[in-house]
This record gives sequence, C-alpha cells and structure tokens, in this order.
Amino acid sequence: MKETTKKEFTGIFKEEFENFLRYKNALGYYKNIEGNLLYDYLALNRFLGGYKLEEIALTEEMTSAYVKTAEHLSQSTRHHRECNIRQFAKFLKNQGYENIYIQYDCT
Repeated sequence: MKETTKKEFTGIFKEEFENFLRYKNALGYYKNIEGNLLYDYLALNRFLGGYKLEEIALTEEMTSAYVKTAEHLSQSTRHHRECNIRQFAKFLKNQGYENIYIQYDCT
C-alpha cells in the first residue's frame, strides 16, 4: 500500500489541485514549485479537506475561514493566501464548477 507523503494532494480537490498546477506550469508559472508555494497549496488542500465535501464547492464562508487562519501573520502573507484561494477558485469556475465563490476584494 502506498503511503501518502506531505507533498501529495488528497481528497475531493486532489485532481483539481494537480490540474491547476499543471495549467499554471503550462502558462510558464511555477516551473519549480517547491518550498513555500507548494506548501501553501497543500495547506489549502488540507484546509478544504476538513469540510468533508461530497462534491467540489467553494463557498464564501469557506474562503473567509481560510483567510481568517492567517490573521496572526503579516499583511503580505495574508494577501498571498487570498490570492492563492482566488486563483484556485477562478480555475475551478473555468473548469465548469458552479458552486464556487470568488473573493475579489483584498484586505
């Protein structure tokens, strides 16, 4: 049986996170996705996995709760997390998922 490592996406969003990173890579972004950026998306995947969803959805409440987990961090880190979840939400929406909230205002 294969062990899950910390560097693997899991749950209902697994395939979409992998597709998202392949998409960004094809556009010329994230050529070497190691370190903080990969960690940020893995952390977002773990956070969303806590909702135990049966279908892919991203609500305003989920988005706000994720951003709120960074309240104790610097403003730039909070902004970075907002951008990450917004980019992923836009990708999901473009993939045809309808129950996706996209936060446009940044603090």
